Amino acid sequence: MYNLVRNLVFYSVILSGVLAGITIYFYGTADPCRILAKRQSDDTIQSVNEIFGEHAKEMVQESPSLEGLFRAITVQYSTRNCAREMKKIWMDDLTSWWDQLMN
Repeated sequence: MYNLVRNLVFYSVILSGVLAGITIYFYGTADPCRILAKRQSDDTIQSVNEIFGEHAKEMVQESPSLEGLFRAITVQYSTRNCAREMKKIWMDDLTSWWDQLMN
């Protein structure tokens, strides 16, 4: 029984470290609210690029001001709420990726 508990704890710590490393690699932070702000900023830029095409690159560029705007909004959320929102976004991404894979 002791070995089972020890292994569960060990693998939980390893999995947490890997997940934190992945989020730090892709987003530059492990804070869910900062990740949410960056993701919302990136999604906004992508939406503007889809609407206006190549001319959007001149109009809207990745800038700290846009991410700062979303950070000002997400700073009001609790860490749990930010994590829930990110979970929804990632699940939607996973679902759309899976749908594309199956088609």
